Amino acid sequence: MLFKNAFKYEKAISLGNLIGSNIFNIASVLGITAMIKPIALQTKSVLSVDIFWMIGFAVLILILALLPKRHTIGRYKGALILIPYLIFVFLALRF
Repeated sequence: MLFKNAFKYEKAISLGNLIGSNIFNIASVLGITAMIKPIALQTKSVLSVDIFWMIGFAVLILILALLPKRHTIGRYKGALILIPYLIFVFLALRF
């Protein structure tokens, strides 16, 4: 259904479907797994550093998706997402 909406140029519906699906999958997988066996954090950086990166990326993608120009993410917006991601990966592997 996601591809059918995208082909009909209903990008807002496709984006909402994708985001809602990801949120549901993450919440249900983590929730069910934690009910079976508690999940222990290996490092405290997940709650002190990584959470801010995740929130930052979510806000950035939301802003870029809601900008005018037919709700598209093109090359320049993609580069604006890719560069901070590469910085995050570099810092994560460095420490």
